[in-house]
Amino acid sequence: MFRSRFFIRHSSTYVTSPIFYANAEPHIGHAYTAVLCDTAHRWNQLKNFKDKEAKALFSIGTDEHGSKIFQASQLAGTTPKQFCDQVSSKFSTLFDTLNISHTHFIRTTDPEHAEAVQHFWRVLQNRGHIYKSSYSGYYSISEECFIPENEVEKNASNKMVLKTTGTAVEWIEEENYMFRLSEFREKVGEWIEKTDVVWPLKYKSLALDSLTMEDDLSISRTRKRLSWGIPVPDDPSQTVYVWLDALVNYLTVSGYPKKKSVWPPTCQVIGKDITKFHLYYWPAFLMAADLPLPQRVFVHGHWLVDNVKMSKSLGNVVNPKEAIDKFTSEGLRYFLLKQGNPSNDCSFSWNSCLETVNSDLVNNVGNLLNRSTVEKINKRGTYPRRVELEKKVKEDTEKLLEMLEESREKCEELYDDMYYYKVIEQLMLTMKEANRVFQLSQPWKETDPERLESLLFVTYETIRIVSILLQPITPKMAAFCLDRLGVDQRSLESARFGSYASGGKLGVDQGVFIGQLEIMAAPNAEEITEETKQRRELVLRNLQESLGVDKLTGQLGTPKVPHVYWGTATTGKPHVGYLVPMRKIADFLQAGLKVTILFADLHAYLDNMKSTWDVLKSRVVYYEKVIIALLESLDVPIGKLHFKKGTEYQLERDYTDHVLQLTAQVSLRDALKAGAEVVKQVESPLLSGLLYPLLQALDEQYLKVDGQFGGVDQRKIFILAEEQLPKLKLGKRWHLMNPMVPGLTGSKMSSSEEDSKIDVLDESEKVRSKIMGAACSRDQPDNGVLAFYNYVLFPIVSPNAIEISNQQFFDFNALKQAYLDGKLDEMALKTFLSDFLVNLLDKVRAKCDTDEVKEAKEKGYIKVVEAESTPIPEEPIPVLSAEQKAWKEQIQNGGELFSEDELVRVLSSVSPSKPLHVMFVAHGKGKFHLGFVSPLLRIKALADAGVPVKATILVSDLEAYLDNQKVSWGAIEARGIYYRETFLSLIKNLKLEDVVEVKVAAEHEKYLKKDYVLDFYKMASAVTRDETTICEGTALSGNLVPLIYSLNAHIYRPDLLIIGNDSTVFADLSARLLKYFGYPAIAHLAIQTVPGCNGQKMSCSVPDFLLDPLDTPKQTKTKIARSFCEPQNLEGNVAMQLADQIVFPLLNGSSLNIPRSSDNGGDVAVSSYKELEHEFVTGSNPEFPLHPGDLKNAVVGVINGLFDGVRADFSGKEREKLVKDAFTVSKGKKK
Repeated sequence: MFRSRFFIRHSSTYVTSPIFYANAEPHIGHAYTAVLCDTAHRWNQLKNFKDKEAKALFSIGTDEHGSKIFQASQLAGTTPKQFCDQVSSKFSTLFDTLNISHTHFIRTTDPEHAEAVQHFWRVLQNRGHIYKSSYSGYYSISEECFIPENEVEKNASNKMVLKTTGTAVEWIEEENYMFRLSEFREKVGEWIEKTDVVWPLKYKSLALDSLTMEDDLSISRTRKRLSWGIPVPDDPSQTVYVWLDALVNYLTVSGYPKKKSVWPPTCQVIGKDITKFHLYYWPAFLMAADLPLPQRVFVHGHWLVDNVKMSKSLGNVVNPKEAIDKFTSEGLRYFLLKQGNPSNDCSFSWNSCLETVNSDLVNNVGNLLNRSTVEKINKRGTYPRRVELEKKVKEDTEKLLEMLEESREKCEELYDDMYYYKVIEQLMLTMKEANRVFQLSQPWKETDPERLESLLFVTYETIRIVSILLQPITPKMAAFCLDRLGVDQRSLESARFGSYASGGKLGVDQGVFIGQLEIMAAPNAEEITEETKQRRELVLRNLQESLGVDKLTGQLGTPKVPHVYWGTATTGKPHVGYLVPMRKIADFLQAGLKVTILFADLHAYLDNMKSTWDVLKSRVVYYEKVIIALLESLDVPIGKLHFKKGTEYQLERDYTDHVLQLTAQVSLRDALKAGAEVVKQVESPLLSGLLYPLLQALDEQYLKVDGQFGGVDQRKIFILAEEQLPKLKLGKRWHLMNPMVPGLTGSKMSSSEEDSKIDVLDESEKVRSKIMGAACSRDQPDNGVLAFYNYVLFPIVSPNAIEISNQQFFDFNALKQAYLDGKLDEMALKTFLSDFLVNLLDKVRAKCDTDEVKEAKEKGYIKVVEAESTPIPEEPIPVLSAEQKAWKEQIQNGGELFSEDELVRVLSSVSPSKPLHVMFVAHGKGKFHLGFVSPLLRIKALADAGVPVKATILVSDLEAYLDNQKVSWGAIEARGIYYRETFLSLIKNLKLEDVVEVKVAAEHEKYLKKDYVLDFYKMASAVTRDETTICEGTALSGNLVPLIYSLNAHIYRPDLLIIGNDSTVFADLSARLLKYFGYPAIAHLAIQTVPGCNGQKMSCSVPDFLLDPLDTPKQTKTKIARSFCEPQNLEGNVAMQLADQIVFPLLNGSSLNIPRSSDNGGDVAVSSYKELEHEFVTGSNPEFPLHPGDLKNAVVGVINGLFDGVRADFSGKEREKLVKDAFTVSKGKKK
């Protein structure tokens, strides 16, 4: 949809980088933006190679005016221009080193730029968009702009600061030139809303949120206050505002004010922190000057360092020059683009960068190029001509050929979208497959010339196509590879398999492009002691991946004892794959770490309800005894181990609060992604499976650990923990991952997949039988048998050797090579493994030969029937008396009943001495409004009609937090009090004190206590994501709203719940959930919702159209006055609907008196809605049907009459504070 307007609508392209502020040296974030822009520019050139008329502009540079520059130059003891020359030179040098191919390096101190700015100013002025005015407001030097009053606050020192950053602001009053920004606010909003200009789409809401400033914009500063800048034309007493000055740089590069070579920009790249300037001020300026707007504004996130914000005070600012020195310019370019997902903040890590470069550029690409071009394999030194592939090669490369066939088309699409990290992912998968085929085919042994030539042709074609497609990302390395292959054709069209068919001599062998990089610490890292190094080596050996090693190293060098935990969900029986983590736990203990083993019983239950709670209790016992036996059999001293059961703390209130907060900041997609390799995946995932990774992340805090250890399949959960826990100020831990042992059937070994594993307590013959039957093909060197040697046997026996068939092997690679070379046969391999495991497991079985273990096994692994509880038998439906039937009709009048049979059952026992308990649940998602009066009026109508009724208004504001955080966490309690007091005021004014009480859900003795929370998780295990997707938004928390609603209904157990007719899904879902766990359903009555003044349902989230009891009488009148009310038309008529639903129920049989002038037919009095309808549509005097204005005035009078009582109750300062507290944005703990 958008690509046609991105890079391919016009052949000529113009990519802009934001110009970088020249008050400090460049950091890694600047390097990323530059590389991002350069890749876009190079892609334009590659794509439009054939179009000789096409121009390709790419601008980058430095922003050199403003207060911060002036102050920095004074501190440096130089003039502003000298200071800018020095800093700008550093940026220019960096871009040259990174091979940035910009066509223009602009400096805002360039004379031609000053000319463009002053011309642009005159255009705006001549078109009437600039005027001079006195201006006052808070000014931020750090932001170089005035700040709206709602964005500043007093700090602890009573100084005014920015709310977002805490930096100081100062109050300024002076005469400035103003730009009529307010005239363009709606136009800019429409441009953003109705086009795809903002990309990725995630940032569209950020762009719209930046349009908060409703005033005009000050675009000059007095020369006395700011002398370092471009003078305002014809007024040397004023300096042009730095952001107007800076934004015009894009026009300057295009040739403005003379003939523009390319305009508008096809892509403007910006960081998310300058969204307001580029997506509000800039388009407004261009609209005012009648210039075309940018086709695309590409927004990216910030760069962190080890997931911590870069800060001089922390000393973690990454100098890109140091990174280039360690990883080469191509290595750094590659890492930034692979790690950089523009939709999120990205994290730089020295070790991650090293691992990425080594893994992808050195091993995946470089090694294959070098191995395949050596003289030993390619004796003629030629690129084979295209021929029909030899049959065996064709079979072996079928998957690779498919990938090559798709590569260009997929990469084109991803390049157009600027998803460079996905381009890299696509190409590296192709290279991995090529490496796999090359290794499997063993060309160094090949004696068939035809087969060897076919294999080399496919290999070279893969490297050639991948290198062509990598040219925008790593241009130097791509050129190196193509030079080595002797390939001159490097256009995009040639990136197809077989297009280079003529063959030819290979290029000169210039060695390796990037050699293997050595493990390093970050620059300036403190030297560590030999003891710390040895302890770290113990902790890290035989792991597949480690995150946060720097933090771990620091802890190992202090007296503090680092604490790590390993958790296991108590699902299927422990298998021999557990030997891998047990071996590592032994290393941790030897390195002096404190180790906790968590038996994650709650996690087990959440994982697709693999077991019942009674069964889980026995499984925990079984797991503990078996794991202890396993450790003791490996001679691990268990005295230093600590054991913990998840439900010992996971049902506590603090833990639950943090779970709920996590769900509000984690999207459904990210929760699903995090648990993808751990939780059983189904088409529509259960809510419990989405909660699983959040609980595992949170366990780190409640076990008070410094790090977590697990299989590499849990990597995404670890990443989730690193990203999300710091947002709740719960810290960030290090994470260690062991490799996964392949199962005997090929997939990972799993406790719940019987055929994939060997249980720790399997009998000897069963162990031997399973190993002898396991796949162990030389064509699949990563099979389960070899994996056992790699991950289990060698770590256990090391440093001793394994002896098989009179051969000694001290490491796995030697054994593997001997097997692949045929020096070891399959039977010998399996026999040794069988003997080893049987000997070890015999010890484990002996330790577990106790009555306690046998009983735990028997009870823990009985066949589990479907987890759903057997529904309770329904009671027969009683026959109601005539009076009870009349009550039912009164209840149902005008509404819709759900679970009607349940209402009949409770009505059969209702009497004046045992009234019907009716409840309405109010979620305080915003300002209290007239819509909440409707259920009160319904209850009043029932009481007035003689139905024995006792009602409860339940205020439950947790749901407001879960629904897109419509109340801040710290204000939940205050919001509940505000709603309670407003309801109490209305109840008093409606004289319902004897009928209705108000309760706050959180005050119930069972609320969020253990049984409540346990039922919450049970419910989460019974419903899917799709079934609970009721609230708008992407956060997981929204799907929890119906669960909290159902649980609150259960603990209060009313006879009847009143809901709006837009919320009937709650009635259906709560009935199902309650019945699922053996609780009776609760009858629901759906009544009509009250319309807002926009004709839609009155909603807390649309404050401009709701009727707030605390609005002034004039505000209420104004809102109703602007509502739709066409003469004699009932369709969508808000005033008539309010009369029907609110006014006449309030009047309770009294007449509605409507004053009119004699010219309009005189006063009218109506006693029912029907009479009102007649007066409005026809009129008792057809010459004078009721005028909309008279109708609205009458409606306003009745509603204001009700609101006046509430206003009076809330008139004091204490009540004003109550309302203010209800809408605080505090994110702290609930009081």
